[in-house]
Amino acid sequence: MWQELVVNVKDKLNFYLENMKIDGLLKDTGIVFVASSIVNVLNLLYQFFMVRMIAPTDFRILDTVLSLTMIATMPTGVLQTLVTKFVSGFKANNEIEKISSFLLLFLKKMGIFGIIIFSVFFVFRHNIASFYKIEKSVMIVVAGLIMLFSALFPLTLGGLQGLQKFKSLGMVNIINAGFKLLAGFVLVGLGFKIWGALMAIIIATVIAFFASLFPLKPYLFVPGRKFSSWKIEGVYLWSIYKFAFPIFAATASYALLTNMDIHLVMRFFSETDAGYYAVARMVGKIILFLPGAVTIVMFPKVSEQHAKNEDTIHVLKRSLVIVGLTCFLASVFCVLFPRLIINLLTGNV
Repeated sequence: MWQELVVNVKDKLNFYLENMKIDGLLKDTGIVFVASSIVNVLNLLYQFFMVRMIAPTDFRILDTVLSLTMIATMPTGVLQTLVTKFVSGFKANNEIEKISSFLLLFLKKMGIFGIIIFSVFFVFRHNIASFYKIEKSVMIVVAGLIMLFSALFPLTLGGLQGLQKFKSLGMVNIINAGFKLLAGFVLVGLGFKIWGALMAIIIATVIAFFASLFPLKPYLFVPGRKFSSWKIEGVYLWSIYKFAFPIFAATASYALLTNMDIHLVMRFFSETDAGYYAVARMVGKIILFLPGAVTIVMFPKVSEQHAKNEDTIHVLKRSLVIVGLTCFLASVFCVLFPRLIINLLTGNV
């Protein structure tokens, strides 16, 4: 029975692999996968150096600020998916003017959203710091600054993804992770400790955001366009917001599921135990984010083909095969070499 099951699975796997030609999906997945791998290595090195260069009690603050930023800016995560969907649809119909109007409109809206989020964190900085047992409330202000700059970044990333500019998308993400590592290593090494780790994120985000504007220049910097004329001809904004609601529900559920634990730990655990828990969370995040390259490539391709009324099931099947193999191999590696992984990530912690 087991032999027949293994043979059956093997035959199906060989069938899918033999039929996966080096087409656009596999090629672009390779580009994004290489870029994502570089980004993951750079992010891992950032975590690696921060774990060793700052105390565990400071690292739990860093991890909490990053987790808090992800939860507070959930709408921006929706924005990247939203922008990718509509831009890829406009691209399929060669509606360049709508792409330009869409990006400019939401650039202004997300700028206002970022300012509101920063203002909330600034006003309630003492309350938030008290809840998370953080002595210096100014760290909450720094977290607000991170959210302010992070509010705009997904817009340009979604534009690049929707236009299927995967090389530019990968380069921008590499710039972001690279400058975060470099600035973090330098600032923390100079003695700024947790402040240096947080400021590195702001510096990297700002640099990467401006870098992402260059590939989008033909769509963002249109001569004669004014703020008062920013609208999307032939597209009702309500249809855009209606599409965003289920995405927000899914994104919020995912963000809460993967980030609420550290907030509870920060509230109810001791500072030392919370620091060690923050270090241990890194192991669980690795496999979770491995299939990211596939989803980044798959979504705009499915959206574009759907806009053209083309069949998309073959893209889903190929993506599932790639994701399944990646997660399976990573899980096996973690099971076989747990001590090696812990030592690589945490050293002597």
